[in-house]
Amino acid sequence: MSGILSRLRKSAQQPKTASSCQPVSACRPKFARGLWVFLAVIFGASVLSAMRFESQVRVFLAGDIATQDVTADQTLRIEDREATLRKREQVSENQPPVFDLSPDTYESLRRHVADVLAQTRKPDEDPERLRAALSEDLNVEISRDMIQLWRSQEFQDMISQQVFPWLKEAYAKGVAAHPGVFSAYRQGILLRELPSGMETLYMDSPGTIDLERLKDDLDQFLRRDLKRTIRLRKAVFTLVGPFLRANLTFNQETTLARKREIVAAMEPVYTNIYQGEIIVRQGERVTPDQQIKLQTLFAHRTSSVKPYAVPGMFLLSCLFFVLLHLSQGKNAGIRTVTNREWLSLALVTGFFVLLAKFLELARVSDAHLPLFLKSGQVAFCLPIAGAAGVLAMFLPQALCSFAVLLISYLVSTEIGGGLHLFSYYLLGGFVYAFIIKNCETRHDVLRSILPLSVLCVVSWLGIVLVQQAGGEVNWAGGVYAAFNAVFSLLLVLGLSPVLELMFGFTSRFRMMELMSLEQPLLQELMVKAPGTYHHSLIVANMAEAACRAVGANALLAKVAALY
Repeated sequence: MSGILSRLRKSAQQPKTASSCQPVSACRPKFARGLWVFLAVIFGASVLSAMRFESQVRVFLAGDIATQDVTADQTLRIEDREATLRKREQVSENQPPVFDLSPDTYESLRRHVADVLAQTRKPDEDPERLRAALSEDLNVEISRDMIQLWRSQEFQDMISQQVFPWLKEAYAKGVAAHPGVFSAYRQGILLRELPSGMETLYMDSPGTIDLERLKDDLDQFLRRDLKRTIRLRKAVFTLVGPFLRANLTFNQETTLARKREIVAAMEPVYTNIYQGEIIVRQGERVTPDQQIKLQTLFAHRTSSVKPYAVPGMFLLSCLFFVLLHLSQGKNAGIRTVTNREWLSLALVTGFFVLLAKFLELARVSDAHLPLFLKSGQVAFCLPIAGAAGVLAMFLPQALCSFAVLLISYLVSTEIGGGLHLFSYYLLGGFVYAFIIKNCETRHDVLRSILPLSVLCVVSWLGIVLVQQAGGEVNWAGGVYAAFNAVFSLLLVLGLSPVLELMFGFTSRFRMMELMSLEQPLLQELMVKAPGTYHHSLIVANMAEAACRAVGANALLAKVAALY
């Protein structure tokens, strides 16, 4: 004791050095070298997140059983070919056919009838030869009396002044070949007048007549309106009948061209694929529609390396340092973090980033790996909570929270889980760090597996219900979430001694061991200086009580006072 007092007196009597008179800014702690190592780890994680060694899209044929979940990595719009073909067939069938209304039919009739009447007016023509020639041309037996009737001026005036105008008016409305020509077209018809090309759409029958109706109406016109005898009516039908033709003709070429035009102008039927959408689940039988989606995603797969993602990811990660700086106080900020704390953060962060990348590669790899590594639910098994528990044993609360935030962000980005997986990691890490901070013994650490497992399973269930909107739940993910708690506990028990040995940390459990009366130093002090030993116990108990009263680290104060 006297030696300790003498050293204290000597240190108090030493003159102040020049360094004590330096400005306050010069006395602030400098950045630790471990910070640059930690930044290098973050940059490496950014590079890994920008690298895709293999496309996440696996193509399965229709009828196959999917060996893994396939999630869309981008938003695409694909054509539904079957729906497009059905729509085009329907549009093609609903396209009204085109019928040409030609005036050439009436003009041809008028010209032929005029030629026949002109032949009958030739005076030097042999009657028998003329009769035979006209019978051959008209394809009907013609008598000499009928030729004489055709030669009469009264008959020719009736044809030119009464029959021709009536036929012209009838042909102007249109004459079809048979009565049922329009009944098959329920979608209507397009009537195109030639040569003007003006078209009129008729949803019902356009009010035209057929050849039989034309003949009947002509007979009624001659009988009732003109009061002609049967002899004259027969002469008219013998002369005009062979030249009566339909002037409404179906234009197949134009109709097909119109159908091709409207089919070509029709927009295809598209199906949207949204980023994050689960195309097929593991164990499901692939449908033809799912196969088309998988092939489209594979054909539009993005590049394996995204160079612009590296600086973007690094900048976003560095923004978390703002939270750490503000939590440490505005005078020193992140300068208060020691070198070994930065190195421990770098080690844990790098380990989990590499582990996340390994799981992602195992999921998309063609190698023969265990099926549980190829499941899309394996991300819920990654023990980020264990990392939080390990760091909570050695680091301050603010630094531990910063580490949980950053590791959750980096790992969820590496594994491609999105916001839901990030919240799952973050919630588990914060809660488990709080639990470990309040553990007094190793038995408390072992009992921490129960609340952590419940938290992981409930968090997983909430994420599944949000993503599937009440659909079928794949309960394998719940098993992975439960094993997350087991792996986290094993990580805390296995990695904490490694960090304690590598970086010289003193954990709560190490301090509990130092308080044990089995320690050789305490046993020697108890035998050689029992009064000093008793005094150390009293001071240790007083320090513990004082720290508990103000909320400080009571265990650390007790061990420090004891020694």
